[in-house]
Amino acid sequence: MAGDWIKVEKELNDKPEVRRMARALHLSRFDIVGRLVSVWSWADTHSFTGSGMDISEEDIDDIADLNGFADALRQVGWLKGRAASLEFPNFGRHNGQSAKRRAMEAERKRLERMGYDDNADKRPHRKRTTCGQHADQRREEKKENIVPLTRANEKEKRAIPLPETSEEVEAFLTAEAFKGALPLQHSDVKQIALLFFNDREASGWVDRHGVPVANWRAAVRAFALRYLDNIRKRNTPEPQQTTQQSKTYGY
Repeated sequence: MAGDWIKVEKELNDKPEVRRMARALHLSRFDIVGRLVSVWSWADTHSFTGSGMDISEEDIDDIADLNGFADALRQVGWLKGRAASLEFPNFGRHNGQSAKRRAMEAERKRLERMGYDDNADKRPHRKRTTCGQHADQRREEKKENIVPLTRANEKEKRAIPLPETSEEVEAFLTAEAFKGALPLQHSDVKQIALLFFNDREASGWVDRHGVPVANWRAAVRAFALRYLDNIRKRNTPEPQQTTQQSKTYGY
């Protein structure tokens, strides 16, 4: 299928994390990169957000066909969580449909800046005035008017540009809590930021009616309040009938 691919950075082979994994596992960097692609491809197929995955480190070792691979991932910060709830940090930057849309849009814009059109042979074409434009140029301009909403054109469509990472959401929530605008504990902030960012990345930053999120800061405030309300409801003991005259609330 057309969507069966993942985004891999060109400098992945030279990243410090890859070098550390290669030394720890006594393998070449090329071996590590190949196994990373296998593991990340599996996660891209079986997870929308890369978190809360119901697998174990042994499963990851099996996917990579190498004992100790999951532990090496954890040592360099590329795997977190516990068995049955593992997480690939920053999953949404490179995996999932939202990341793929961003990568394709960035490539399209790069080719446009270089003066290439959409033809299969990618032949350069010269810009012309409106009266002298080729038919394919006019069709291309029409297509640009209906391009799907992405980070590339969000400045014209959204009130506030979208956050690039969950850390940006976390920083905003921390500031809101510091000001007293949200009754958040420090331990809640990171979890709420990660849940909100991954949920919105998976949905393409539209609500359940398909309407683009115009103000993500207002959306995350509402999300945080719902999160706190759900926590409060879960932690409130149910009343238990003891006699006809009295009730106990579990304490």
